Amino acid sequence: MFKVQNCLLFHNCEQLHGIDGIDISTNNFSKILSLCVSYFTSVYVMKWKDFFPNKELKEPPYFDARAVCYPNLKTIRDYLAWRQVDCHINNQYNTCFWMLVKSGKSEQAAQLALKGTFAKDKNELLAQQFQINYDDEPAMFRKGSSVYREKVETTVKIDDYGSPIKRPALKVTVAHVDIIGPEFWENHQHILREGKFMHEFVKKFGIDRILPPCNWVVVRISGCQFDQFSLIHSLDKPNDETALSLMNASASLMMEQYPDIVFGYGFNNEYSFVFHEKTELYQRQESLILSSCSSYFTSCYMTKWKEFFPHKELMQTPRFEAEAVCYPKLKIVCEYLTWRQAECHASNQYNTCFWMLVKSGKSELGNII
Repeated sequence: MFKVQNCLLFHNCEQLHGIDGIDISTNNFSKILSLCVSYFTSVYVMKWKDFFPNKELKEPPYFDARAVCYPNLKTIRDYLAWRQVDCHINNQYNTCFWMLVKSGKSEQAAQLALKGTFAKDKNELLAQQFQINYDDEPAMFRKGSSVYREKVETTVKIDDYGSPIKRPALKVTVAHVDIIGPEFWENHQHILREGKFMHEFVKKFGIDRILPPCNWVVVRISGCQFDQFSLIHSLDKPNDETALSLMNASASLMMEQYPDIVFGYGFNNEYSFVFHEKTELYQRQESLILSSCSSYFTSCYMTKWKEFFPHKELMQTPRFEAEAVCYPKLKIVCEYLTWRQAECHASNQYNTCFWMLVKSGKSELGNII
């Protein structure tokens, strides 16, 4: 294990978050990556009805993620500038493309019309053919979204004379602003310090770990803080058959989504998925495999909740962490699965005894002792 004294950027649907001074080992990397994308997925599904009250979520959404380490704040500034430049380029192209399609052109004809055009050409096309000034398009489309903590003053109490006593606090803010130039960073120096911009340079840091070929890949997904989750949702002890059936249903959808999974095994709040040794899923990039599996499993669990618990409101967003282990021989994979089933037996036998004693009147602490 080694300690990284820099910032780790999580790239998840263009939303970035920096954490300074994190201990990173292989397991911690997997945990950070999978938990972030799992929580993002969980919140996305939970918030769907708030934004689309009249639209049913027809299939489980899922996201992939990457973690990249940058050695200094200057490079992070450049990374963020690069992402905003990409936002502008993609949105300008898509705006032109879909306006051409809506005007009657086929998608192929629209692609040909835009082939080889520059930003100036696209602006002229929008202005002349559709009377659209690109600069008047919503800033969220052109500049993307920046999520950060803004310094604000909040009233903590009222003094004896009826005057408010205020204290500085940090509030999560979403803004659609220019982060390429220096103005935003000069006004928000508590986020990042000033730096130079070299867009091409930052791409060199994004080299992902490729899982070795001709190895069976086992992705193990585990519920995070599920003791608290079970307590909040009043799940039966020692085993809640409905909750376990929900895990099984989520695992079945995983098998359908990823044909390279040849076998899955689960108990309690974990599931292990064995990918075939010849899988080329995401070109065997570890971060994409981990994040997409964690995200999709979370999404399935969320979308299937009402089917298994029609009378229980989901009170807390479930989160799952994931790790990937490569095994060179099928025999070792079988030994791994044997170990997990032995663990299932040992933990279930203990939990059955433990909760029967608790239900008979003993305290939980007394049973542990």
